[in-house]
Amino acid sequence: MPPEDNLRNHGLIPGFVPSDFAGAEPPYEVRNPSGDWSPYLVRGEKQKYNIIDVMACVSFSALNNCEIQVKQQTGVEVNFSDRFLAKESNTQPTGNWMYLVADVLKTIGTALEEQWPVPMEPFTWDEFYKPIPPIVKVLAKDFGNKYDVFPKRLGLLGLDISVVDLHHHLRHAPLWVTIPGHAITGIMLSADNKNFTYLDSYSPFVKTRPITDIDSVWKIVLTVKKGQENMIIVNSTSDPATKFALAQDQKVGFADFPAFQRYTTGRTVINLTLPDIEFIKIPTSQAVIKS
Repeated sequence: MPPEDNLRNHGLIPGFVPSDFAGAEPPYEVRNPSGDWSPYLVRGEKQKYNIIDVMACVSFSALNNCEIQVKQQTGVEVNFSDRFLAKESNTQPTGNWMYLVADVLKTIGTALEEQWPVPMEPFTWDEFYKPIPPIVKVLAKDFGNKYDVFPKRLGLLGLDISVVDLHHHLRHAPLWVTIPGHAITGIMLSADNKNFTYLDSYSPFVKTRPITDIDSVWKIVLTVKKGQENMIIVNSTSDPATKFALAQDQKVGFADFPAFQRYTTGRTVINLTLPDIEFIKIPTSQAVIKS
C-alpha cells in the first residue's frame, strides 16, 4: 500500500446524524448497466501537498463522484473546486463528517476549480482555508442551476448493505465509500466480489483494495438538468438513423431510442445532417447516454 494508506486519519470524522439523509432513497434507475465507472474517470487531484495535508478527503471524494457522473451524462469533464466545498463545509484539522459535506453540496454546491483554485505552493493551512470572496460564492450558485444532487447514506457494509446491494447501486451511480479514517469514490467491484477499485485523493489515484475494508457506503446521485437551450442532433448522410447529441463539439451517442427520447424531451431539437467527410471530423466522446 502507498504510505498514505497507512495513516490513521485522512480527514474523515466517523459518524452521522440519523435524521440526515435517512429517508427514501434517490429514485433508482440503471444509468450504467455494467456498474463499471472507470470509462468515465476524471483526473486525480491530491489533498496532500509538500507542506500540509488539507484533510479534505470527504470533499475530494464527493466531488470526484459528481465529476464522474457529469462526464458519464454529458461526455464533458468538469473540475469542481474541492477547496470551496471543504471550506464551506467547515473542514477542520481533524477532517469532516460525510453528512455535513453532503448537506453543503446539496444546498450550496461548489464553484469551479478555475473560480477558486488551490493556492500556489507552498501555502499554509490558513491560506487554503481563507474566507471565500463573495463573488466566488455568487458564481457557485451556478452549480444548483445545472445539477440536482441527492445524497443518501446507504449504511454499514455487512449490516445494512450487502455486496449484492453494492452491485445494484453501482449501476445507478458511483459509490461514496468510507474506509477507516478515509473517504473515497468507489467505481467498480471485481468479478469475484473480493476487491473494489476506487478513485483516491492520494497518488496513485486509482487503487484496488479488499471489499472487507469498507465501513460505510453512501451514494450521491447527480443529474444534469435539462436546459431550455436548443438540442443539436447530428447524423451523417450515409446513416441518418444513427443520432448523436452535439455537446462541447463532441458527439455523444445514445444507447437506445428511449434514451434519445428522455434526453431530448422538453427541448427544441435541431436535426443536422452532415456529409460523411464532415461528420467524421467531429470527435466522439467516450460517454453514451443511456435510458
